[in-house]
Amino acid sequence: MPINVQSGDGEMLDGIWLEIAGSGPPVLLTHGFGDDASTWNVLFSRLSQRYTVMRWDLPGHRKSVGYSRNPRDYEREKIGEIIECLIARLREFASEGNVHMIGHSLGGYLSLYKAVREPQSVGGLVLIASGPGFKREKARTKWNSMTDTAAGIFGLESYVAPLCRQKDSLIIDNLGRLDMPILQICGSLDAHYSRGMKVIEQSAPLAQSYIIDDAKHHVHVSHHEEVANSILDFFTGVS
Repeated sequence: MPINVQSGDGEMLDGIWLEIAGSGPPVLLTHGFGDDASTWNVLFSRLSQRYTVMRWDLPGHRKSVGYSRNPRDYEREKIGEIIECLIARLREFASEGNVHMIGHSLGGYLSLYKAVREPQSVGGLVLIASGPGFKREKARTKWNSMTDTAAGIFGLESYVAPLCRQKDSLIIDNLGRLDMPILQICGSLDAHYSRGMKVIEQSAPLAQSYIIDDAKHHVHVSHHEEVANSILDFFTGVS
């Protein structure tokens, strides 16, 4: 029978809001910059019928808004530590096995960070409208210069902006280490991420891509049934 932490209201873990439901192998859902855990509503419900699923609000977002006002607490390495704590909490409810990770946009990048650092601990990786970052410093500088503006557009405090910044090419340089099955999902109208998807496909030996017609960046919301079915089929093959 599916379980819910605190009757579906979720819980706080060191200033980070999370919710767990379901039973079975562990799955971690990580949303993108400016979104929140509600972006996973349909997928969270579908996956929890077969898996123990956690969704969470990124630091500085929605119910995790009070996490910290220190910009250093939003840097990639710190978020990696948070993800480790979340996975430890998830494993308290889940059956044994490596965690499956699903991330949208920035959430996919952060999931890749975990997978690159500890590939042996990730069972399957699903990247929705996401990419591996930039190889060239000039491209990263241009990207990073836009993060403060993006934070303002999304109604986030300026100290949250480091969450979206890229300091190096660690992930794109180490895609060859990713020996777990990878499913990339993207909308046909979301051309921004097509190049990054091709880089992952060419570098990670078990990566495959699934393009959904007439879908934009939030393909997991607009085409939730198709996305859910593709992920469930993918996890069945992984298991």
